[in-house]
Amino acid sequence: MGNMKLRETTDNKPIQGFIFTCSDKTESECFERSLFGTDRIYGPVVIRIRKDDLLFLVNIDTDTLYGVFKAVSDGGFKIVSEAWKGRYPYQVKVKILGEVIKISQAKKILGNAIEFC
Repeated sequence: MGNMKLRETTDNKPIQGFIFTCSDKTESECFERSLFGTDRIYGPVVIRIRKDDLLFLVNIDTDTLYGVFKAVSDGGFKIVSEAWKGRYPYQVKVKILGEVIKISQAKKILGNAIEFC
């Protein structure tokens, strides 16, 4: 999971971008619930996410980057407590901006911005 400051809005509030990861096992739940999540290691990062921040999702099994998503909630703890059987309690609700863009070779594009397991 990584973040980057992208730009400021007209009211001087920064819009940030965050990258979440998923696997083949968790990807469908991310899309079905319109929810991204992570474990406690990245909890402090998720808590900094604010409504309207931009989000991206990388499937680490297929090396595919999906975007662009927009946070429709602030990052929080157990927004949907049963999601992923409780394994990823730090969560943010998302919506797709337009159509989902799917890009192969995410690791090559993102370089060191994200650590692949």
